[in-house]
Amino acid sequence: MNTSTPIDIESIIAQIDAKHGKSWDIWRTATGESWVIKVGNRNTNLSAPTLTECLQRGLNHTDLSIIPRCPEVMSKDQFAIRKCGNKWELYYKNEFYSGHITTKFAAEYLAAKIEVKTAVDRDKWEVTYGPQIAGKTEGIDFVYGES
Repeated sequence: MNTSTPIDIESIIAQIDAKHGKSWDIWRTATGESWVIKVGNRNTNLSAPTLTECLQRGLNHTDLSIIPRCPEVMSKDQFAIRKCGNKWELYYKNEFYSGHITTKFAAEYLAAKIEVKTAVDRDKWEVTYGPQIAGKTEGIDFVYGES
């Protein structure tokens, strides 16, 4: 007979709902030796030998911050302009990027414009997310993904 202090499972479940929303799940393993709870924005599986311990681990779990990947600056030098019939096509690193451009000058202008836009996007990313990840380790303090 277990004489330890009873734990209010309903209270823990309510706290998990408040912290993680309704997007968590719990089940007993096929062997019946442990419980598993799936919580968080990355569906992290946490296991424990008892139901209350498993619920407590789910309650104590904190998600890692999700940071979008730093955008690549697309260099104008990496673009190739090729004639295709009476139109021009733009390739970036030998991969098709854009087609049906009317003049070679318009294709060159588009490549230069893309370079500037991606540089600006990278600068904005550095200002927004650079301080958040400075000195931190991916997978331990944050994860890259869609925010």
